[in-house]
Amino acid sequence: MATLKEGLKAMAEGMPSMEFHKVLYEYMLYSDSHIFKSGIAMLDKKQDFKPGIYIIGGAPGIGKTSFLVQLAYNAMLNNFKVHYICYGHSINQVYLRLLSLAETQPLKDTSHLTFTDFPNITFSRDLPSPNAFPKLGQSDANEDGTLKTYNENATPIIFLDSLDIAAKYDPSIMLKLREFVDTHAVPVFVSYTHALSQFAENVSVKSYENNDFISYADVIWGLQFSNLVEGKTEGGPHRVESFLQKTALPISNITLVSVKNRFGLRGFKIPMQFVKSFGLFKGTSYESTPSSLSFNNDSLF
Repeated sequence: MATLKEGLKAMAEGMPSMEFHKVLYEYMLYSDSHIFKSGIAMLDKKQDFKPGIYIIGGAPGIGKTSFLVQLAYNAMLNNFKVHYICYGHSINQVYLRLLSLAETQPLKDTSHLTFTDFPNITFSRDLPSPNAFPKLGQSDANEDGTLKTYNENATPIIFLDSLDIAAKYDPSIMLKLREFVDTHAVPVFVSYTHALSQFAENVSVKSYENNDFISYADVIWGLQFSNLVEGKTEGGPHRVESFLQKTALPISNITLVSVKNRFGLRGFKIPMQFVKSFGLFKGTSYESTPSSLSFNNDSLF
């Protein structure tokens, strides 16, 4: 078997420089590291992903679920076990988004993919029991008899979509998340929806003061419309809401802002056009319908 050095040398000899560096970066990103990487280079340079609660806030329709699903997909690529708690969208909808990512970032032929082809993810509407995750390093047999080995050093990663809907069913959800993180030392990513007028005016900790989850969160990011927050519209909150309802802003107008951060830099901004597959899901048609998808019910609930 060729060594890493020999393999990289062979790739370099047959690839243009820019393409080789892209392959090298992707190898380093998805190479059995026990440290979670978001898959967004600009974010990974600024953010140390330790166990904690990460909240992604934003106006309705800005792309919080797209961002959350992208992070979950990148975690699966790196062999982390993912548990996705669905409140804001159905399991079918999240699955279709994962399938869309698999098609745009192909690892194999995706024409006949079913739910069982994503072995590193489980779904539910509640926090998982620690026993729901395979023992770290456990190997399971694939259908062809080969073994699939999960990242031995990796901890499971939890995604909750979305906090405001989950809180209607369980007002103590953030307290439970905090206790779960403190007990099991896992990263938890949570989406949260702001009112359009409130979020477009200013992305700051002040925007969250009326919400009791501020004390539980370790990191708060905000997805914002850059041109609106910078004051390029006039007329106050009502004017902003009317503008957003009638306008489909391009991805270049959306920025990820670090509002609160116990693990890294606060106040950094990342233009979302650097997230290649961000926003791909809107307007996408699928040949498969939800009723034709194959689910393993034992793994869902």
